[in-house]
Amino acid sequence: KGQFITPIPLIDFLVQIVNPRSSERVIDPTSGIADFLSISYVNSKSKLDDNNIFGVDNDEQMIMLAQLNMLLNGDGNAILRYKPDKGSITWKFDDRNNLVELQPNLHKNGDWDNWKDQTKLKKFDVVLTNPPFGEDRKWEPKTSQEKEQAEMYELWDIAKSGKWIDLGIVFLENSYRILKEGGRMGIIVSNSIASIDRWNKAREWLMKKTRIVALFDLPANVFADTGVNTTLIVAYKTKESKLKKLQESNYEVFVKDIHKVGYEVRTSKRVKYFNPIYKINETTFEIEQDGEGNSLIDEEFTRNITEFIKWCLGQEKILQDLFIKDK
Repeated sequence: KGQFITPIPLIDFLVQIVNPRSSERVIDPTSGIADFLSISYVNSKSKLDDNNIFGVDNDEQMIMLAQLNMLLNGDGNAILRYKPDKGSITWKFDDRNNLVELQPNLHKNGDWDNWKDQTKLKKFDVVLTNPPFGEDRKWEPKTSQEKEQAEMYELWDIAKSGKWIDLGIVFLENSYRILKEGGRMGIIVSNSIASIDRWNKAREWLMKKTRIVALFDLPANVFADTGVNTTLIVAYKTKESKLKKLQESNYEVFVKDIHKVGYEVRTSKRVKYFNPIYKINETTFEIEQDGEGNSLIDEEFTRNITEFIKWCLGQEKILQDLFIKDK
């Protein structure tokens, strides 16, 4: 199914940047084994209410592993659900924690809050996700039903390339629409979505809908099974009037290229391993250590977190409150 388990250092970095807090509702709509959720819980020192942790995946075995993962990390109450085929592309949590299916005749072009009954979709404070992306996992509707499902996304009409669309773009819109006002997202997408002309309309759409906060470009080969370059997009959702004022003031975006991630992917007997890379003293050529004698990993995540927090202090108050307020 084109699944790629996200490396822990990358997840930990994005969780620290987005900063889920104890009172907030968090979701990963492509949860896999739920590392984004478990690390959010652990980093909150178990203060994150596990009744406010949600995940969806279209692989039942992944959800079973996710439940085990959360349990082993001290959270036995996370709401993790399996839905086959399109998964969270078509299924959303309602305010009673049930999954409800979007209906093409009611929910075209992102009009997902239009229901004939009393259904209300649940909105989240934080979305953290690494969805499927790239041309080899494109969504190309083959049937009239699939085309109707695609048309429930506004970006299908705006940004599709011929008869297909990158699933990363679909999940960008998905993340935006399940956020509450003041909610924030951290999503991993192909660098092509963030840079090439083909997806320019998708980027324009995102900038009209959210306040882009940060972009982190990662090197190739950070995942075990793909060499594609990736970008982390961090943004928050705000009122149209506030967003317009921010745009008129030409707001800043924190943009960084991360070259050192602290590990390298190695293959031995057809098994992939994440081997740590340590800092080497340029004079002695020995591995550097911290004050407690621990070997130092050669990574740029820690420095970028510190620089990001300093940068936030110079931005609008709502951004400061969302990203650097204590958990």
